[in-house]
Amino acid sequence: MKANRRDVSKQNMTEDEMEVIAATCRQFKELQLTIPILSVFEKRETRIRENLLAALRPKKKPATLLASRAMVEIKSQKESMFEADKNHLDLCDIEVNGLLYFRLIKFFSVFAEHAPANVQLVSRQITYDEPERSKLRTQSSISSFREASSVTPDTPQNASKDAPGTQGSSSNAQPSLGEDQPESEYDYGQQAGKGVQLPFSHIASISRNEVMYGRKDILDKIDHAFGLKISTSDDAVQTNDQEESLWTPRSYVLYGMGGIGKTETAIEYLYSRRDRFDAVIWVYADTTRKLGAQFVTLAQELGQEAASDSMDEISAREVVKAWLAAPVGYRTKHGKSDKVNATWLMIFDNADDPDVLYDWLPTQGPGCVLVTGKYPYTKETSYKLSNGLGLELFSSEAGGEMLRGLSGRKEGPRAMETSNRISDLLGGLPLAIAQMSAIIRRKHLTLDDFEDWYREDSKDLLDLRIGEMQTKYQYTLGTTWAVEQLDPFAFSLLKVLSVLDPDRIPEELLMDGINGVELPNYPLKRSVYLNARAQLIHSSMVIRNMATNELRIHRIVQDVVRQKMEKTELQSVFATVMSLLSAVWPYVSGTDPTRNQLWRIPIAEKYIFERGLPDQTTIFASLARMILNQALYTDGDKERITHWLGEARHNLSLAAVMTGSSDGMDDAKLWLDILQDRAQKYKSSAEELALATAFNQLGICHIRKDEANDAMKSWEQSVAIFAGLKSAPDLSGTFPRLQLALLYTLQNRPTEAEAVLKPTLEEHERILGIDDKTTTESGHIWRAMGNICNAQQRYKEGLKYHERALANMKVTLGEKHYFTGDCFYSLAVDYVRHGQEKEALENLDAAIGAFTAETHREAQAARAIWKKGCVLKVSGDLLASEELFKRAMQIRQSLVPDDVRQVNEVYDKDWADPIFFWSR
Repeated sequence: MKANRRDVSKQNMTEDEMEVIAATCRQFKELQLTIPILSVFEKRETRIRENLLAALRPKKKPATLLASRAMVEIKSQKESMFEADKNHLDLCDIEVNGLLYFRLIKFFSVFAEHAPANVQLVSRQITYDEPERSKLRTQSSISSFREASSVTPDTPQNASKDAPGTQGSSSNAQPSLGEDQPESEYDYGQQAGKGVQLPFSHIASISRNEVMYGRKDILDKIDHAFGLKISTSDDAVQTNDQEESLWTPRSYVLYGMGGIGKTETAIEYLYSRRDRFDAVIWVYADTTRKLGAQFVTLAQELGQEAASDSMDEISAREVVKAWLAAPVGYRTKHGKSDKVNATWLMIFDNADDPDVLYDWLPTQGPGCVLVTGKYPYTKETSYKLSNGLGLELFSSEAGGEMLRGLSGRKEGPRAMETSNRISDLLGGLPLAIAQMSAIIRRKHLTLDDFEDWYREDSKDLLDLRIGEMQTKYQYTLGTTWAVEQLDPFAFSLLKVLSVLDPDRIPEELLMDGINGVELPNYPLKRSVYLNARAQLIHSSMVIRNMATNELRIHRIVQDVVRQKMEKTELQSVFATVMSLLSAVWPYVSGTDPTRNQLWRIPIAEKYIFERGLPDQTTIFASLARMILNQALYTDGDKERITHWLGEARHNLSLAAVMTGSSDGMDDAKLWLDILQDRAQKYKSSAEELALATAFNQLGICHIRKDEANDAMKSWEQSVAIFAGLKSAPDLSGTFPRLQLALLYTLQNRPTEAEAVLKPTLEEHERILGIDDKTTTESGHIWRAMGNICNAQQRYKEGLKYHERALANMKVTLGEKHYFTGDCFYSLAVDYVRHGQEKEALENLDAAIGAFTAETHREAQAARAIWKKGCVLKVSGDLLASEELFKRAMQIRQSLVPDDVRQVNEVYDKDWADPIFFWSR
């Protein structure tokens, strides 16, 4: 009309009016009414003038079928189709006594006849819930979260109505209203006789999403728990234990944190399996009041004689349970009703409180119960709900696929990589991915635009609600967990958890240092802590590993909690964490015997370095330097401030060497300047200890500059200072001795290397044990001893030391750390020497995985790849070895572009040269 009619305004409908119509259509569909629908489609094509200039051209106007059958058919169970012999412009011109005229008269006559019953049903459906339930219910927390509304699913044509435990159930499906079936033959009443008309459904306002992302394996697990299986016979759905299912409903629980997709998984299960049950029932189970109102409505809809408008909730519950225990209904076809035994599926959604839920659960009958909620029923070994699982967060790939699908950003060379990275940024939470996808579409963002925005200001995005998102979930990410509703002790504990690493939080950290905690409402008594922890676990905000006594919390929960705190409160929480950390700090040596005290500002910076993360060390050391420089002008304790300022310089220098960003010499010399000034002012024994450490760092900077003689002198001076101290901490001279031993070994002086390192080895094993796994120092020592033994041709001893070093690093640092990768590589070389090809290849693969997982380790990765190629070449796999050689050479050429030699001209020493000396 807008394209061809001059008397109709091309702007005759505003966007608001269109949204109202769309919302009305969605509400209408969600009512799930048993009413007929007449869909009229065109038979003739319509000629369209594309524009005014096109009309002047001497050519035939294009014609197309605008409202075809495929376009207008919605595939509702009660839909009938009518083909009108008209084009699009004449479709609404209905001639009196024409075919379409009589068809409409017939349709509206039947519609009017059953309108009162449908109005009554609608009134029942919207009275039991809060007022907001009568509003448009938008899409929820998983699957597609599409901006467009979902479509009604097709019912499989060959599916049987038999379900677990059914005896004598009829398989006759309710007929659709098509062109070959007059509406008058269909019984629209809810009742047939005094029984229930089958199939029966009480599903209120839920609607299915168009696309299911992830979770399809969960549906199969529910099928298995319910005893459903598909056979090749006409009786499609059977059970493994029919006799049991006749008397005891089978149950399954989906639990997890808010926004992880419990409700949407249940919705998909209901819609995709509804043809397997005679009755499907959905109730909201978050409050007793809500359950009671729904059971009163259910008792009335089930048509029991005892049900009435004045029935109390308890009586209604027993009426519904009685029908579920022995369900009987009527199946009607072509005006004839057959009485059959029924099977049912009942879903309790948002059942977060077991004390509310248990009284309403059916205990008898041939049915299945599916429960969703935050409460971990299965972990609490509930006597009624022991079967189920906690939904996991999406992997990078699954979350990335969902993000690309919902945002429509599927194209581009880096779409997959960027979307997977954003999925990780959002913690794999389906709700977060869905809502951020809507923001990307609404704001016309690229994936890169969104990633930059989120990293810069996540708070605005977490609290943002997009009106056109069409998400069923009624909360934003900032409100979905309702953290303010926690009791004060649980909320205070959650605040502390929000500033810790989220993955493995030892519970000893939260309780052992409580004497120094002053944070309001922090649980200082164990009983209070246990109650607070239980509340966080039951809300699925926190997951506990009982075997290791560790907690895990989602990163976005942490973000939300931190953003709800004012700056002063966040500082107070951070100070509390520093106090808790100080009480359990595992560091075993250093320049200051009081390093575990609370005032130590660079504590996190030192810890990160000890874990071998130099990039993060630079960030924290720079922050510490900035704070301490400012403190020089505001704090009276200059002695301590300058001491830690020197420590910050130390760590900046070491991080520069480890990342290769510089030789670190400038920061090392500035640290020496600070120490010399302090030695003149304070003249304490602690300065001697710090000076020994400073010379060790100076030697590292010299070796980075290939100044081996200067490095050796610095380390020897460091060893001499440590040896001359009367009250040096245990193990404090480890690193300069270790550096000297490594350098002597590289210079083919293994006897001198062993003489330097052996006292340190014996001290470590005496204090920490021969299988120490508490500090990486032990692992470094054992790897160096293995290298020394190999240089002395004591190969079996070398292998044993390298195995001990690897065991230490795998525990202290994990398998993906480059120090662990160095151990994997050393072991691989040992296995090659001993002729153990399989073990060598396994360790080389592990080394390559560790080196490629981190930055700044390209030289180590290239050497390991080349070595694997050598092993495969010897074994006869020439094709694989050539591919590895090519890959290794590509990396090498990026590191030493001036070296034009071919792979057959490069040897072990050439691959080792670009690697920093302690990893060779």
